[in-house]
Amino acid sequence: MSTQSDVGLAIKTEAYRKLPVGVRAFLTDGFFETTLSATDGDGAEALLFYSSGCKWYDFEAAMPSPVSDLYEALEELEEDDFLLLEGCSDYPDFDEGCRGDYRGNPFKLSRNITVSVSFRICATSHELSRRKKWR
Repeated sequence: MSTQSDVGLAIKTEAYRKLPVGVRAFLTDGFFETTLSATDGDGAEALLFYSSGCKWYDFEAAMPSPVSDLYEALEELEEDDFLLLEGCSDYPDFDEGCRGDYRGNPFKLSRNITVSVSFRICATSHELSRRKKWR
């Protein structure tokens, strides 16, 4: 079983424009499945890039990579202009993938813990019975 992460980057548009062209291309060329724009409480335009279930660590392993280029570019920005969060199964013990301090982002980007039980119906599955929820 491989570790998959949810990754979100909230960044002020002004800071986004300071990123190198290659990093901006990585953010906009399809790796991130959701891209949003909004205005924060101070009137600054901001962008959100979000992807769920991605193998973020695969990119970190290969140097140089689009992810390492992104981390390097973010180091050049003011920390309160962006917030990069990585949520993986090792959370809350692992936060090495997180950067920035843009807590006032209009998307309320944050990490939290959710636990669920799931199952998959395969081609040979047959429903035997279904009961109402017990209360």
